[in-house]
Amino acid sequence: MRCASNQIDTVSSGEQCLKLTQVQHYDGILMDHLMPEMDGIECLHALRAQPGGLCQDTPVIALTANAGSDNQLLYRKEGFSGYLAKPVNSALLEAAVLNILPKGLVELSEDAEQPEFGKDVLIFDQAKRRSLIVTTDSVCDLPETLKKEFGISVCPYYICTEEGRFLDELEIGADELLEHISAGKTGYSQLPEVEDYERFFAQKLTEAQNIIHITMAKHVSQGYDNAIGAAKSFENVTVLDSGHLSSSMGLVVLYAAYLAENHAAKQEIVKTIKKLRNSISSAFIIDSTHMMCQAGYQKGYRFFVIRFFYILSLCSRRAGWWSAICWWGALPMLQEAMSARFL
Repeated sequence: MRCASNQIDTVSSGEQCLKLTQVQHYDGILMDHLMPEMDGIECLHALRAQPGGLCQDTPVIALTANAGSDNQLLYRKEGFSGYLAKPVNSALLEAAVLNILPKGLVELSEDAEQPEFGKDVLIFDQAKRRSLIVTTDSVCDLPETLKKEFGISVCPYYICTEEGRFLDELEIGADELLEHISAGKTGYSQLPEVEDYERFFAQKLTEAQNIIHITMAKHVSQGYDNAIGAAKSFENVTVLDSGHLSSSMGLVVLYAAYLAENHAAKQEIVKTIKKLRNSISSAFIIDSTHMMCQAGYQKGYRFFVIRFFYILSLCSRRAGWWSAICWWGALPMLQEAMSARFL
């Protein structure tokens, strides 16, 4: 293997590594697991979250004296691109480096032999993972075009009907659900369990080094608690309470994704979102409170009064309670009275 104008720098500690990655971009990094003061895992986490760092997405291979199965899982979970067992064989080192370097930086000689990977080396993936992604729940009410544009992945809630349980947006859409309920049938949402969130986070960590997951307001749904429970299994998953639901929740998610796309540090995004959620309020004007009554959010007598007098309701949810404010009442009767007056 011949390298074209490649530069190799060596340091003896994690702190020195971070000083270099602050000012220099590297295409690959070999990092010892056991280093003085800051170990390889701590250094990798700092590297991925380094404000203004130039190597947040750089593949990093761990060098370890223990390549047992437990450590394999550890290095994969912590975000390394692979590992090499010490003492390092020169041929395997070359093969590992070849796997993580951009193809344009190396040239293979015609007589070069490629060693087979064995138990002493393991490359987890060859694709570069993003430094940070923002994820959310399917109840965020964001258009598919925006989710695609900003790379926002959603963990689906469940929709339960007489026909069974379906994944929101994946197996049943909003129009289908409304048609189902309009036919006099029942349908309600069910939040993901801790295990559902764990599977979702594990899958998304194959795409990114860090995740910020934004949930519906915790006083509205237990989804926040379940996501927090799942995040305990991962050191690189941060769960935020949006403080909102529906379209307002979507605005919070969208701004977080915008910040991530513009390479804002994780701490900066968390701080900004916590401030932003206090500047957003949500309210909904609905023509019927039938579904709220059916779901148990409104007393039957209140639904009867609103329906009898044709009252339009401004509905909001605060501290776990729905409130319906009658802002324009008895519309048909008022119209009838006004017509009679001018006859």
